[in-house]
Parts: sequence; C-alpha cells; structure tokens
Amino acid sequence: TSGSDAAGGIVGKAHYTVTGKEMNIIGCKNTGTINGKYAAGGIVGFSAANVKNCENGGAITMTGTNASAVGGIIGEQTNYGTISGNKNTKDITVNGSANVNVGGIIGWIRYQRSTSYANNMTIAVTNNENSGSISSGNGTGLGTGGIVGLAYNQATVTGNKNTAGKISGGTFAAGIVGGLQKDGGNLDITGLSVRFTVTDNTSTTEVGSITASCTHQFAYNNKPDDSTFALIDNNKNA
Repeated sequence: TSGSDAAGGIVGKAHYTVTGKEMNIIGCKNTGTINGKYAAGGIVGFSAANVKNCENGGAITMTGTNASAVGGIIGEQTNYGTISGNKNTKDITVNGSANVNVGGIIGWIRYQRSTSYANNMTIAVTNNENSGSISSGNGTGLGTGGIVGLAYNQATVTGNKNTAGKISGGTFAAGIVGGLQKDGGNLDITGLSVRFTVTDNTSTTEVGSITASCTHQFAYNNKPDDSTFALIDNNKNA
C-alpha cells in the first residue's frame, strides 16, 4: 500500500467524527508493506476510530522529509478513540524526518481544535503488544516508543506490553511512551486532574538499548515539575 498523504494496511484515513457516532476497526490483519508520506500505520494511517484486536506483521516505510507519524498499528490517533488488544510484530525503521513520531502501536497522539472533530475524549491505549524494534532514524525523530511515540496533552496508557530489542530516536525515547508533552496548539480536554496515566505496563527493553537525547524505561515526562501533567506509576519490568 502506498499513499501520497496517509497510508494504512486496511484504512488510509478514518478521522472525521460525528456527534454521538463512532468508527470501529476491529479484527483486521496486515502483512503487506505500507509506504506513506505523512502518516503511516500497519492498520490505519490517520485515525479517530476505535481500533481493536488488529495485528500487523508488514513493513512500514516513509518517503520524503515531511513524515510526521508512523505506528505498527496507527500512524496518528487524533481527538478520540480506544486502542486495545492490538499487536505489532514487525521492526519499524523510519529515516529522513527530524520531527517524526514512531511507536510500536501508535506514532503520535494529538487533539486538534478543528470543528471537524465533533467527538473528543482522552485517548485510551490499553492491552496492546509490540515485539518489533522501533527506530526513528540515525539520531533523528521527536518521539520514539515501544507502544506510543509521542502523546500531546492527555492520554491513558495501561496494561500494554513491549518486548522490543531496541528503541532508538533523536529527542525522546522510552519503552512505553517516548514522550509526554504539553502543546498549546492542541485541544485540552477539560476537567482533568491528571493529564496522563501511564500504569501497569510491561517493557523488557533494557535501558541501555533505549537511545535518544532524553530517555526513560517507561515514559519520558517533558514537564516533571507539573503535578497535573503526568502520572507514571506501577510500571512493571518483567
């Protein structure tokens, strides 16, 4: 599969939402090669859907310098959705973009302010598995993670398992979420006492096999002094 914008093994884009209605991508499997230019995922390139019980065993590549999000299951997840029970077994290596976010399950989680996104929720990433090594290139990339590359403003990441042999990036890299980051251009979900919950995940990737400017065994918190920004607790290295 090849796309000039977003590319996925099953769906290129599933992202605009309608009040009170959901999109669901369930039980799909990809073994083919995916080549995108902006966002690429083994199952869906650009998503605001619920994605459940899907599996990717296909290679994912990017062309050009505008690559933004690459994931074993989803390139970019925006504004809405529960991502659960998915599995990626393929190594992911992306070269050529300083700002790309790469994850074993999701490359980039963000929240757009556009009215095209009628449904908004804290995106939940639960009970997914990644065994592929993850790389955003030779010293390049923004967020690189065994489960999620980079998450903006809020997310719940629980019960996931990463067994990647290595994770390598440019700025942020970690076994579960490469980076937790506040971005003023993104929508804030109101009423949150804790923006991020990263808990009860397993990552067996050795700390010495995680390379970037800023690294963490589980999730690198870019605002460690803000108690409302992140909760990282009860992670298990088994």
